Amino acid sequence: GMPQNGGDSTSSVGRRAMSTLFAHVSATGETLIQATLVEEADQGEVVMAEPLSYFARNWKIGTCVIIFLGGTLAVLLTLFINQEVGELGYKSVPSEYPSSSPSAPPSFDPRPTLEIVQERGGVLCGLRNETLKSGMGPHLDLCRAVAAVLLGNPDSFVGVSVR
Repeated sequence: GMPQNGGDSTSSVGRRAMSTLFAHVSATGETLIQATLVEEADQGEVVMAEPLSYFARNWKIGTCVIIFLGGTLAVLLTLFINQEVGELGYKSVPSEYPSSSPSAPPSFDPRPTLEIVQERGGVLCGLRNETLKSGMGPHLDLCRAVAAVLLGNPDSFVGVSVR
């Protein structure tokens, strides 16, 4: 008889539960034949035996090759897209999000920033509305410290609402 995987040849329950049997007919133990249970009769079982295709026998190798090729394709596409984006100059285009309102245009004053702040007479310090209303908090303390160092007066700052 044909060796069976997972079934007891003397048990009819085991035979009914298994509809496909595999036979090892090579010296290496490779599965070469697939037998499918077609009919179960009192005289015995009727099975249809077919040789396994090359792909059915070597599905693990095929799966590894497909995964390798897919990963290689993903890497190559990523490199190609990054190169094209870099050549077209799209790489460092800033997004308008998450800011909801436009910021002030940059200053093109050639003077050092410290000189501009000293001329203005105060440090512009961005603070949340809650901090401005309460007049307390670590952010206000930081603004006072920066103003004291830059201008010599801890109260020479102007709180600007950022929300």
